[in-house]
Amino acid sequence: MNRHEYYKLLQDPKWKIKASFIRKRDKHMCRHCGKKSRRLQVHHTIYIKGHMPWEYDNETLISLCSTCHKKEHGIETKKKKKKVDKPKVEKKTKKPKRTIKIKPIDDEEVSE
Repeated sequence: MNRHEYYKLLQDPKWKIKASFIRKRDKHMCRHCGKKSRRLQVHHTIYIKGHMPWEYDNETLISLCSTCHKKEHGIETKKKKKKVDKPKVEKKTKKPKRTIKIKPIDDEEVSE
């Protein structure tokens, strides 16, 4: 069975009910790291050829966060890149607008 076929089985209402029960049983807490979440994944601790996901005993199912679930299956998780603080660039100060002052011309100063 490939991943796509298995994913379809996980959409079955029988699995959804069973997975919900397992998460509630585990108090919505990852059984490995203790992280609390409503988005935990239910992991099969054993796999039996020919069994449907919902046909396993509850004792063989545990709640795991996505990180711990990937580790269980040997899937390498991407490390989050740390944000590097960029050096602050000083903002250029705006030059004040030039104002031109015009002196009033006295009529007396104008001569012909």
